[in-house]
Amino acid sequence: MIERYSRPDMVDIWSAKTKFRIWYEIEAHACDAQAKLGVIPQASADAVWKAKDAEFDVAKIDAIEAITKHDVIAFLTHLADIIGSDEARFVHQGMTSSDVLDTHSFVVLIGVGATTINPYLAIDSIYQRYEKKLFSNFDFESCVSKFKKSIDNGLLKIMSKMGISVISSYRGGCNFEAVGLSRGIVADYFPGMVSRISGIGIIGIEKKIKDITKAKYVVLTNSGSVLVLN
Repeated sequence: MIERYSRPDMVDIWSAKTKFRIWYEIEAHACDAQAKLGVIPQASADAVWKAKDAEFDVAKIDAIEAITKHDVIAFLTHLADIIGSDEARFVHQGMTSSDVLDTHSFVVLIGVGATTINPYLAIDSIYQRYEKKLFSNFDFESCVSKFKKSIDNGLLKIMSKMGISVISSYRGGCNFEAVGLSRGIVADYFPGMVSRISGIGIIGIEKKIKDITKAKYVVLTNSGSVLVLN
């Protein structure tokens, strides 16, 4: 906003402090909702509200973002400093990823602390196959339900081999080792996990994602010609 053309109350609405305040309230209410569903302890949800009168330090959040390269992670790190890391462990624990397709992906995310996972690409793929009538007489909701049930069964099978019967006992336990990630990134983002042979860091992950994004896909058209999509 151009300061000389802006009213003080409008400037305040669009300020960084107001943005972080709104983010905080969304996270706090989300924790309340998860507590009501029995996903997280009510005491943990109540603890998040300890920051309701706190002043968020924009300069500190910006400094953290300069390191993490992620505004939400920077905000959540600052929030953890205010309410305590134990109280903040259930904040922003939902995961949305297009890479979550199978049981292994789910179990790894839950193992490092994810509370909820939204595998939107997998569900979208199911819908596309449903539209093509590839699931016989099953409706779309039944197809998604079967997918969820297969994932649940896979998770229980993996956990049962460790003597674990409930998700809450497996979540955040890091009951596996990292392969292909640098010790630095594991120490910073996955404390408690072991990385014996090290591997790529943030820059390497960024490059890999960009390479995937820029990858060319070859499609065989009805006429038999090859079409390359960038």
